[in-house]
Formats: sequence, structure tokens, C-alpha cells
Amino acid sequence: MAILSNYHTHSEFCDGDGSLEEYALSSFHKNMKYLGFSSHAPLPFQTTWTMKKEMFPRYKKTVSQLKEKYAERMEIFLGLEVDYIPHIISPISPEIQRMDLDYTIGAIHFLGQLPNGRYWTVDGPLTEFEEGLKHSFGGNIRKALAQYYTNLNVMVQDYSPDIIGHFDLVKKHNHGNQFFSETEDWYKTLIRASLDIIQQSNCILEVNT
Repeated sequence: MAILSNYHTHSEFCDGDGSLEEYALSSFHKNMKYLGFSSHAPLPFQTTWTMKKEMFPRYKKTVSQLKEKYAERMEIFLGLEVDYIPHIISPISPEIQRMDLDYTIGAIHFLGQLPNGRYWTVDGPLTEFEEGLKHSFGGNIRKALAQYYTNLNVMVQDYSPDIIGHFDLVKKHNHGNQFFSETEDWYKTLIRASLDIIQQSNCILEVNT
């Protein structure tokens, strides 16, 4: 019998929809045994999709209340999806450790800065990805992907999260091989090297569909 669980859950606290209570109730009706909430962690700069720092106490309190409410039905965990941005934030940054989480999901969203200084994301609008790729890497997709997996490898080795989120998020805009062929040797070499590093770590590799 399968044990149903999910640890990558967003809500109205960041870029998801619906309350934590709604997710807990839906999970219960689906006979899930484990549910982890993992809103995008606050960042030291403004975004439209991460949790605001001042919202975290209410987030933590709500998760705690749901833990008690559903204690006899399923286990609920307090987590955050934490970005690794070199010299800015990581899954083991002091401000993250002080939050007393049950677990962290480590992720790479940001890969550089735009001419105005704003950090750009690999999974944002296509126009942002194209502008970031041009400004940060001279339009060279191989350099961009090499940097993405370098950052991921450093995160795994030096700032280890409990779970690695969406391992290949960087190819989100590559529908129809718009930027590169995913069968090319150089790309598969990057993937395999990162998987080797992950295999040697204590991190869980998320299968995100």
C-alpha cells in the first residue's frame, strides 16, 4: 500500500493559492500521511512571489495549529523553500536556522542580475529569462546552465538542504528545444556530474512533476 506524502506545498503565503487549512483538509481527504508546507522563504530584496518576512510568525503559528488539529490523522511539517544565492542566502543561513524549521527545500531560482541591478529568475517570464541570459551570459545558454549547476552543486556540498527542489528548473523555457537540445552530450554531462554529487550527499532529490 502506497504511503502518500508531499513536502513541496505553496499557499497564499507566497505564490500559491488557498489557505494552509485548505491544503491540510484536501490532503486528509486524499488519505495522505505526511504533509509539509514549504512557502518560498523571505529574501533580503523585494519580489512578488516569496513570503514577506513579517508574515513568517503567522505562517509558523498556523502550521503549528494544523499539526495539533490533524495529529491523529497525519503528520504535518513546517518547512520553507530556500533559495541559494551566493553571498546572499542559503538553506543554512543564520536567519533560516533561527526559524526552527522541520526541514528545508533548497532551490536555485536566481542566476544573475539585470542592468538595473534586479535579480532575474530562471523560471520567470520568458522575456526576463532572455534578458537575463543576454546580460549575464552574453546569450550563451551553455554558460548559463553551467553556472546553474555549479550553484546547485555548491549548495548541495556546502549549504546542504534536506531536499533539493526541482533539479532541472533551468530548462522551464526550453519547450521544443528553443534554447538547447536536452540530448546533447554537454548537457547530459552537467546533469550526471550534479547527480553524482547529490548521490554522495545526505540530501533527498525531489521528483517534481
